Amino acid sequence: MSGTEKTNFPVFMRGEPLPEDYYEPQDPYKVAPSCKVKIGAMMEYARVHGKRCWDLTKEEFEQFKVG
Repeated sequence: MSGTEKTNFPVFMRGEPLPEDYYEPQDPYKVAPSCKVKIGAMMEYARVHGKRCWDLTKEEFEQFKVG
């Protein structure tokens, strides 16, 4: 990214620092790190509450973190 594009982040990520390599191209030959989030449960929670996962608050998101 050149820095001129507007980037939208999920509500729960706003104000959080991004990793240094956030904008680097992904390497398909490198094993991706674990996301440490119960994604299926988070998606179901969002669906039941009429939201997108993108729109969950930090408090809502935190309940799906593993470890």
